[in-house]
Amino acid sequence: MPPMDSSLLEVNVTGETAVVRFTQKSFSDLNPQRVGQQLLDLVERVGQHWVFFDFENVEFLASIGLAKLVTLHKQIQAKGGRLTVVNVRENIYQAFETTRLTNILDVRRREDEAGTMLA
Repeated sequence: MPPMDSSLLEVNVTGETAVVRFTQKSFSDLNPQRVGQQLLDLVERVGQHWVFFDFENVEFLASIGLAKLVTLHKQIQAKGGRLTVVNVRENIYQAFETTRLTNILDVRRREDEAGTMLA
């Protein structure tokens, strides 16, 4: 499947793995509807895949962004897939921990903690 590019996301699906790279520094109140719709479209396209959300470029994550990730996690899981968030900055990881979302979501500070390479 060819990569899907937009001003907010870069998506590449290879085999059973989909890698979503955020191109914006913020996943906040300004862009969650567009990002959310693109991610929902991705879930429909990829089906039962392991979806990695690469947060390397993300410097700010608002509560609405956290909510979108939980929603997507549930939708991906319902299709037999798996969602992992990787390359999370310390301040954003702390937001996941504070909200206890690390108990629900697979959140990794570094890509290599996920046990696979995001090519």
